[in-house]
Amino acid sequence: MIRCYRILTNSKYRLIVNFLIPIGIGILALIGEHFLGMLMGIFGFVIIACAETVGDYFGFGGICKKGALGMELLKTAHDGTKYLGKAILMDILVRPFRIAIYVFIAGIPYMQKGGSINVIVLAILILACLSVVSLNVLRYSDVLQINYFVAMVFSMLATVGLVLAHEFVSKTIVLLIVLAVVLCVAIALTYYHMEMRIDTSFRDE
Repeated sequence: MIRCYRILTNSKYRLIVNFLIPIGIGILALIGEHFLGMLMGIFGFVIIACAETVGDYFGFGGICKKGALGMELLKTAHDGTKYLGKAILMDILVRPFRIAIYVFIAGIPYMQKGGSINVIVLAILILACLSVVSLNVLRYSDVLQINYFVAMVFSMLATVGLVLAHEFVSKTIVLLIVLAVVLCVAIALTYYHMEMRIDTSFRDE
C-alpha cells in the first residue's frame, strides 16, 4: 500500500503535503497566537482545512471523473486500478496523522494556558472527518476553481466545529467517541466509493 502511494505520488508532493504544509501552517499559527491571541489559531484552522481540500487536486484530482486527464494509462497497466486503489487508501489513512501534526503544533499555546487535550484531539477528529468526506466531492472535479469553492465551504464547517468543541468542552469524551466512530465510517465509505468510481471510470463506453 505504501509502495503504491509512493509510485503514484512524487516525492515533492508527499514532502509538501504531508510535512511542509502542516508543519509550516502550524508554526505560523503558533507565532500568530503569540502576538495576536487565540483568534489566530482559528484562522490557522481555516488555512489547514483549505490546504487539505485544495492540495488533493495535485495528487488525485478528478480521479473519479470518467476520462480524467492522465488516468487513461492505468487502463492498459497490469493491475493498474488495483494499485491506484491501494494508493488512495493510503492517502485517506495518512490524513489524520498530518492533521495531527498541525493541530498539536498550533495547539501549544492553548495547552500552555491549561486547555484540555481532549479539545485538541477533538479538533484533529473534526478536521480529519471533513478532510475525508471532502474527497467524495473533490475527486469528481479536475477544475481547481471548484476545489477552491469546496475548500471555503469545508473551512467554514471546520471553524464552526472548532468553536463548538471549545464551547462544549465538558462533553468532549462523548464527542470524541462519536467523532472517532464517524471518522472510521467515513474512511470505509469513502474508500468504497472511490473503488467503485475508479472501476467504472476506467470502463469505456
